[in-house]
Parts: sequence; C-alpha cells; structure tokens
Amino acid sequence: MVVTVVTSFLVGDTTIVMAQSYTESNQTMAQNATTLTMAQNSTNSSAIMSPQTNETLGVNETVDVTKNNIVIAPPLKQLKNGVSINDIKCIDGMQLILKKEDGSPACVKPEDATTLTERGWAQAP
Repeated sequence: MVVTVVTSFLVGDTTIVMAQSYTESNQTMAQNATTLTMAQNSTNSSAIMSPQTNETLGVNETVDVTKNNIVIAPPLKQLKNGVSINDIKCIDGMQLILKKEDGSPACVKPEDATTLTERGWAQAP
C-alpha cells in the first residue's frame, strides 16, 4: 500500500504543491523518487529558499514564505527572543520607537513616530 500526502498553499501569485508518498514499510519513497511540483500562476520565475532543510510540516501548520525578501520578526518578538532594545531592527521605511508607558518597542512610519512623540505616547530609543 502506498499513501500519498499532498499539501498546497498559495503565496502571492504562486501556488506551491508538494506531494510525498509513504510505503507500507514506513519509508518515504524519496529514496526512490521525490515529487515536488511548483506551479506558478505568473510569468515571473522565483525560487523558494529556506535556511532550514528536512523540516516536516504538520497538518494545519502555518508557514511564512517571502519572495527574495528578508523576514524581520516584529519588535516585541525580537525583544522576547533576547535582542536588546538598541539592536532591534525594523523593516525598511519604518522607525523604532518605544512606548513611553512601559518601554515596549514598536516599528512605525517616520511621520507616525513624530506624531506619537509629540502626543507623549512614544519616545526615541
């Protein structure tokens, strides 16, 4: 008996379909053949790259995929992961501010940073 698990997800204009087959002996057929189909719904070609390999996704897991972009974690998550306030990074076009009340970090547009600082909600790091 062969069981095939097919997973597909839509990322922007790209549909990614992955299929993996298992045999009765519980060995993946990847030893014999692996099926990985990437069907693109656009004229652009792109590569989906991950710094981690051989990961197994469970059913109903969520995956963040970007096209040639660096993913930067939200500022509060960076802080919780041990990044110091002075080393927190914001995505391009955003500016780091600290909430005056509790010092929690936030990334906002520069014009919003000015407004929030003027209103006493935020301070510069």
